[in-house]
This record gives sequence, structure tokens and C-alpha cells, in this order.
Amino acid sequence: MNAASMMRRLRLFGRYARAGVRRRRHVVALLIGLGGYGSMAVDAVAANWQLAFDPQSNRSLAEGVLFLLDKRAAGPELQRGDIVAFRPPAHAAALFPEPERLKFIKRAAGLPGDRVEVTVRDTRVNGVVVGEGLALAAFLQADVGFFVRSFTVPEGFLFPMGETEDSYDGRYYGLTPFASILGRARRLL
Repeated sequence: MNAASMMRRLRLFGRYARAGVRRRRHVVALLIGLGGYGSMAVDAVAANWQLAFDPQSNRSLAEGVLFLLDKRAAGPELQRGDIVAFRPPAHAAALFPEPERLKFIKRAAGLPGDRVEVTVRDTRVNGVVVGEGLALAAFLQADVGFFVRSFTVPEGFLFPMGETEDSYDGRYYGLTPFASILGRARRLL
């Protein structure tokens, strides 16, 4: 092989080698870009969705232990019967460990303008029975008469109810402000 053909081969090899490096650089840049967009997509999903777990032995909802929390759906657009997650009332600190980490998951039984009646026998919203009894009154060391009342749900609030008799819900602590709502919950398990 003469010197001229050797130089020609080296030049060709160099071009091919440089082209391969350029291709690899483009692939690496593409992967970095896709990774960045992927992490932004994960952040966007995490900003709007969250898993919520109900660890209680006495469930407030008849079915469901794991919920998907949609943080975009909260406040005035809620409909009666929606399952919502919200921060517990301030006095819940005396009843639950780590209340700052706690989420209550209940049904939106009463919305602004609804008429709520809590009696010893049952709880009604607009005349429809949504719960029975006041089973937790003794646990809360309060006379059942303390919880008996009748009121209209004001703007900016909802009346939350669990589906079970021993749910700690609006029958005992009253209304929940829309500002405390974390989002709509959907049962997964």
C-alpha cells in the first residue's frame, strides 16, 4: 500500500469516525431532551394526581382502601355524592395521630344551599336520609343531644358524610370549607 492510498483511507476513516461521533452526540442530546420532557410530564402528573390510602380499621366509606386523588377537581364544581379528600378540622388533632399528614375521605353529602338535619335517629339532606344514628357520640364522650341540629349549608362549604355508621364525619364536626378540599377521590381498591 502506498502513502497516498494510506492517507486516503485515514481521511475516509476520520470522516466516518467523526460522522459516528456526531450521530452519537445527536442521540445523546435526543435522549437528554426526552428525559427532560419525561420528568416534566411526571411532575405535571404528580402535581395533579396523588395516591391516598385509608389505613383506618373502621372505614368511613363502605368500600375502598386506596384512592386516586384528583387535585384539579376541588371546590365549587363538586357534585353531591362525589368522594372528596380534605384536610381534617383543627380539633381532629386530639383524636388522630399526626393530623397534619391526615386526609379525610368522605362523600359530599350536602352542598351550598342544601338543608341538613342531624337527629338522634338519622341525618337527612334535603329530606333524604344520608346517614343513620350518632354511633360515635359515646366515644367522643358527648351527649347525643349535642350533635342534634338543623341548618342550611352556606356558600363555600360542604357537609361531608361517610357511608358507615361509625364514620367520624360532618354529623360530629360540622361543615368543611372548600378551601380545605384537596381534590376529588376515585376508588382504586
